[in-house]
Amino acid sequence: MPINLSCADYAFPLLDRAQALDLIRMLQLDAIDIGLFGRSTHYPIRDVTAGREIRQELDGRGLIASDVFLQIGIHPAECSVNDPDPATREAGRETFLRALDFTTALGCRHMTGLPGVNHPALSAESALGLAAEAAAWRLEKAARAGVRYAVEAHHGSICPSTGSADAFLRQVPGLTLTLDYGHFLCVGSSNEQVHPLLRHASHMHMRCAAPGLLQCAADANRVDFDAITTLLREQQFQGFLCLEYVWTEWMGCNQVDNLSETILLRDRLRALLHMPAREPEG
Repeated sequence: MPINLSCADYAFPLLDRAQALDLIRMLQLDAIDIGLFGRSTHYPIRDVTAGREIRQELDGRGLIASDVFLQIGIHPAECSVNDPDPATREAGRETFLRALDFTTALGCRHMTGLPGVNHPALSAESALGLAAEAAAWRLEKAARAGVRYAVEAHHGSICPSTGSADAFLRQVPGLTLTLDYGHFLCVGSSNEQVHPLLRHASHMHMRCAAPGLLQCAADANRVDFDAITTLLREQQFQGFLCLEYVWTEWMGCNQVDNLSETILLRDRLRALLHMPAREPEG
């Protein structure tokens, strides 16, 4: 399977769900990453049982689901997979199983979750142990359903650096990574320090970023998309590169024109991947 592009539905939260789907199709993209978030304007957690209906919405537009990204809480520490409260962790597992059913009902074969965070009530060792236990449990349940499970190592997570992300993935055999260079470059890592994580990646979040900027416009970008696409081809990567601009006050991610930047990055990645030009639809 060649490398393909997708787009996150949550790049355009001010549109309603149908409008966002229509826009992504107008962008000549065939796949969509669905954010099943507590804060989502398109796919809130309460929609977790509506997989078949949502698949019909995608099918009607010629779209497939490339990833389901589950974040139960409004922010990563809320209802995290390694919450100190056992009841909260159990409720999170139940939500995960419903989200897994949602994913398979969509015909999607990839799911992303958060790895967990450090909690004041837990030692660093305990927080990491609970996070690894949660990831292993989710990995096993997803594998049984024919779904590949990945975590996104992110700024503020239990594994915020390239070294801690690599160590966490090695602690849970078979666990893969949804990799976003921005989470590492924004805190000072170089592209060369992030590149080794590509061997763990089963899905990619692609957007421009720079030191101090989790997300930025193309003219400030420091993500080496040329090297990334070359390395992915060498590694025979078979997943999706998701155009994942977000629009939120968190870390100033509402300061970018998501539509224009999505188009610019789409065209750049198509050129780097030698994708054939597409005629306008309609």
